[in-house]
Amino acid sequence: MIGRCGRDGKQGLAILFMEKTRRGGKNHVDQFTRGVTQTDVDRMDALAITHLCLRVAFSLDNIVGYIPLWDDDPFYIKEVQREKSAGMPACRCSNCAPEAAQTLLKCLSIASKENFDNIMDDQLAPPENYNLKHKFPSKRPAVKKRKFTEKDAPEVKEFSRVLCEDLYNHYNNNISPGGSISASDLFDLDDCSAILAHLDNINEPRYLRRLIGGDSFAGQIEWLYKWITIFKASRAANQPVISNSPSAPKKAKGNPILPTESIKRPTVPKKTSKIPRQPGALTKKGRERQERERVAREKKLEKDETERIKQARKDQLTGMRAASWEAHRLEKALAAADTSVTGTGARGSR
Repeated sequence: MIGRCGRDGKQGLAILFMEKTRRGGKNHVDQFTRGVTQTDVDRMDALAITHLCLRVAFSLDNIVGYIPLWDDDPFYIKEVQREKSAGMPACRCSNCAPEAAQTLLKCLSIASKENFDNIMDDQLAPPENYNLKHKFPSKRPAVKKRKFTEKDAPEVKEFSRVLCEDLYNHYNNNISPGGSISASDLFDLDDCSAILAHLDNINEPRYLRRLIGGDSFAGQIEWLYKWITIFKASRAANQPVISNSPSAPKKAKGNPILPTESIKRPTVPKKTSKIPRQPGALTKKGRERQERERVAREKKLEKDETERIKQARKDQLTGMRAASWEAHRLEKALAAADTSVTGTGARGSR
């Protein structure tokens, strides 16, 4: 289509969408080698980064099968001289006329059949600077999830203990007293860790549904959201969390424990300062780097052992084939010798 464009005397417009930077591709002229045959992928990369005339580049691609990248290319110089001697009009590609190309891009939002000739003749002024941000796909805000370390284990354990005790008491007293399904089957420590990791993001009950997957019993989400609201308020005021639910009766063969009054729960202490790092101790990034190096060494050893086993098996098969071929050759030689001896004896008897 591009090769036939303009042969009727009318101008045409071709817009090619290129990646600004292709991952794993050749994004700079220095990555190409002179004289090396360009593959189809190399030609696409070269077309995206070449600074030479695109009209000449397409012509050379059809003639010699590659995209020129250097202006001292003999084929490129020859094609440019041929176009000049043939009286072809000046090229108006984005490399030959970059300013006009930028104006054209600004006018594409208002391009139509009526004003297309004016756009091609550079007689149409670009429109006002419209805010096209609303046409772009909106980016979802990044969810800030807290990452726990070994130092956070006491805080996670205390938070999980308080939340589980209060929820179990509520379930055993108000939802299913003496039921066959235990509260620990519906809510466990993993749910507590997920809630604590997203504690600052829980501003409405529906966010909890994304964390724990909805209600495991009637009113669970509402109860958890109310508990979290009280917990965050008490933590902000540096006060202990007060449980509103009585203690759950223990399922035992003996006499059940009667529910008591409200129990004050200790709040999870908030960290206010960092523990100073010991001299010579590795930082978190250092430990992570050390762990990555250890895993890489183990993978390399495993890979080397696999390659050794494959090579040993290959050598074994090669030896077996050689031995089999040698045995077959000896067998044929013995058979030929027996035939020769038998023929000689027959002639002698005759």
